[in-house]
Amino acid sequence: MLAEILAAKIKPKEKERQIIELLNNGAINKNSLIEFYQKANDSGRGYCMAVITAMTKVDKQFADDIIDFVIAQLDHKAGRVKWEAAEIVGLSAVAAPEKCATAIMPLLKNTEAEGTVARWSAAFALTEIALNNPAVRQQLLPVFEKIVQSDESNGVKKIYQKALKQLEKNV
Repeated sequence: MLAEILAAKIKPKEKERQIIELLNNGAINKNSLIEFYQKANDSGRGYCMAVITAMTKVDKQFADDIIDFVIAQLDHKAGRVKWEAAEIVGLSAVAAPEKCATAIMPLLKNTEAEGTVARWSAAFALTEIALNNPAVRQQLLPVFEKIVQSDESNGVKKIYQKALKQLEKNV
């Protein structure tokens, strides 16, 4: 079923929409999506992660029981998989701040990624973790300040700067 959708000559967003519909109507579940992911090529894996991202945007607890799987994808070689995983962690940080804190080390590695999208997604996840988990803030604040000084992307810098302002108000 998933393989047929991904092989279809339809637009990428339509592929994601159809997979989301399968999840929503119970035709597939998270476990079957992950099983498919394990066998898929990098493109298929990217779609699976994008679907998890979309579902997590609607329900912050969607990825709660698969967050360990998601965190394990942060070091995937495919950029899309890596940045979707980071976004899922960031979206999940509100509902599961302690679980998401276990992603800090691979996310820090991704702050040095070649691709701006991977660095942006890592910034999003790290700042959401810091904003929602007071236990890790002191560890992350100096890292954020250093990245603001060194990253060449203004978009990435702005994420850290915004979080630093918010955290200063809370400290």
